[in-house]
Amino acid sequence: MNFNIDFSKLLGLFAYNPDSPLQFGSLTFLFMLAGGLLLYHILYPNQKLRAWFLLLFSLFIYYKIGGLFLILLVGVGVVNYGFGYLLFKTADIDKRRYLLWLMVVINIGLLGYFKYTNFILESVSSFGEGEFTPLDIILPIGISFYIFKVLSYLFDIYYEKFEELPALDDFMLYVTFFGNIQAGPIDRADEFIPQGKVNLLTSEEGRPVIGLAAFYLISGVIKKLIISDYISLNFINRVFEDPLRFTGAENLLAIYGYSIQIYFDFSGYSDMAVGIALLFGYKIIDNFNSPYKATSVADFWRKWHIRFLAGCLIIFLVHYKWG
Repeated sequence: MNFNIDFSKLLGLFAYNPDSPLQFGSLTFLFMLAGGLLLYHILYPNQKLRAWFLLLFSLFIYYKIGGLFLILLVGVGVVNYGFGYLLFKTADIDKRRYLLWLMVVINIGLLGYFKYTNFILESVSSFGEGEFTPLDIILPIGISFYIFKVLSYLFDIYYEKFEELPALDDFMLYVTFFGNIQAGPIDRADEFIPQGKVNLLTSEEGRPVIGLAAFYLISGVIKKLIISDYISLNFINRVFEDPLRFTGAENLLAIYGYSIQIYFDFSGYSDMAVGIALLFGYKIIDNFNSPYKATSVADFWRKWHIRFLAGCLIIFLVHYKWG
């Protein structure tokens, strides 16, 4: 029997394709997730080996999703870990405050450059004459989430949440964990990092975890791929692209359908993130809690996954009672 294996296609599974990046929840993603889980559970009894494998696997998944922006992700993690070390070793309260806010400004500035440079330049140019040409700036995948992860870590150090600093590899796993790097939620460093030392899946508490994880994962896939993507591709996008071709009732249904689409999109991502984390023995927060049942605007934002810069800043300032 003659077997012809196309190794170029096989190697293509491990290379980044800018024309077809890995999609969270796609069949290719689920295939890689299954392989990663198999190897992870083989290594699970050895805490250090499983942590290193999960770190490398997370970096690989991010590379498949975002390509060379992986360098930016690693750079942000390493630099902030270094500044966290300086903050941890600094005793003077004023120096600690200046160091913290220096890193807040640097991190927010980096995020602002990628997300808002063209918006700001366009707004400025609107006061003058001439046509505005946007800069060729590509938004890195998940930058909002890993920027606010490192800021959470720095605030935890500032408020002395750590008796000793975590190792660099443990911190980098927190920053790069693939389950929630693309769409959140943003976990606290002092809650996520210690879980790497706990054998959750083999403990009494962890026995029902696999079933719960599978439920979350299947629920997320159904919400994202079957409900959200389906109504988006087959109805909402068609109406929004050319609303004059459709009746007023159809346009109204598309508007209501859009609220359903974004609900199941964010809810699906959140469920998949929670399920994936549980499969690897980590518990992360569930930050999507029936927002359409909110009784006020403030309650709505507490229940919905907040993506915007201003919202994230408010969370930090209020949560940590910074003054």
